[in-house]
Amino acid sequence: MKNTSALHFIPQFNASRLSFNDVVESVKQHINSLSESKQKKLKDELENGLANLMTKEQLDMYISSYGEIHRQKLQIAYDRIPYKVWSEGSISVVDYGCGQCIAEMVLSDFLKSHYIDNDKISDFTVIEPSKASLTQGLQYLEQFYENSKSMFTF
Repeated sequence: MKNTSALHFIPQFNASRLSFNDVVESVKQHINSLSESKQKKLKDELENGLANLMTKEQLDMYISSYGEIHRQKLQIAYDRIPYKVWSEGSISVVDYGCGQCIAEMVLSDFLKSHYIDNDKISDFTVIEPSKASLTQGLQYLEQFYENSKSMFTF
């Protein structure tokens, strides 16, 4: 079994001013500023999305290449969650293989667009073998769920 890292994150909600779109646009700007040969090399390093990402450029290439696909799948899934889930108590989110916490960023956008308070989420547990991805994911979680407490567990 691969060595994995986990992050347990407890949001203290305020709606995020940041959106997943902002993240995608930012990483695409970074990737587009690189030479075509560098972009191709980074794309190849992703191994069709299966590589253990280690550098900021690989992380950005991943979101640039696969972020929209993930968003579309997640929006379909979130739309199918019965509304009563959001109106009864709170939920814990567990994301095994969380990568850079794309699911949590898209969830933030979903909650915002459906006028659901983010405080319905009691906590996140995110598990990821790539420390670089998990560290980047933590930074995104802190931006999307600004007033949250977080704890890293390696």
